[in-house]
Amino acid sequence: MKEEKKEKKFSSSDFQERSNIFVGRKPLMNYTTGILESFKLKKDLCIKARGRFIYKAIQSALYVKSDDIIIIKSIIQYSTLRINDKIFHTPSIEIFMRKINKPSNK
Repeated sequence: MKEEKKEKKFSSSDFQERSNIFVGRKPLMNYTTGILESFKLKKDLCIKARGRFIYKAIQSALYVKSDDIIIIKSIIQYSTLRINDKIFHTPSIEIFMRKINKPSNK
């Protein structure tokens, strides 16, 4: 029999046991440090940002990306906000990251 390899697709429900980092007005290195600290506790992480802070979220994800920290997927979408009976459509991003255990070469 032929064995089929199925590629696993990740969904938001796969990341129930994850840390969330919400990117905003603080300096970039605060979020980068927060991401690295979160990976000490859990292996999955989601970085979220809206509007003008999307660039900062992408930069912080790329700073920490390495051989053992990978980007699983990213979701870019519009969020609808209602403020004082006005509707605003703002872009938002979610970046899902995972720390993988690499075997040691000993």
